Amino acid sequence: MLPSQRALFNIPRNVCYLNAASWSPLPIAAQDAGRAGAARKGQPWLIDPAFAREQHERARRAAAKVINADPEDTRAGAQAGREQHRQKMPELHLPFPIDMNTVVII
Repeated sequence: MLPSQRALFNIPRNVCYLNAASWSPLPIAAQDAGRAGAARKGQPWLIDPAFAREQHERARRAAAKVINADPEDTRAGAQAGREQHRQKMPELHLPFPIDMNTVVII
């Protein structure tokens, strides 16, 4: 059985919140991550220029793992739109790679 997860959430001891997840409470770690992201975005001149590239790489590796692909066969962020990696499909008006399967996550 899964042990109590109450300590991971900011829920007072006297509250029993049952809502079928339509308005679920965020874990404390998610709240902290959201605050850190908002603070970083609030002062963009302090963001390391490599930050976006590192985040795209992290997302690319994670997406590749989800679909059991080699990260080198996936594209994320600005890479996904580079001309050398795409072919126009007029009937859809979307860029798709010529020689690989495509998964679009929006």
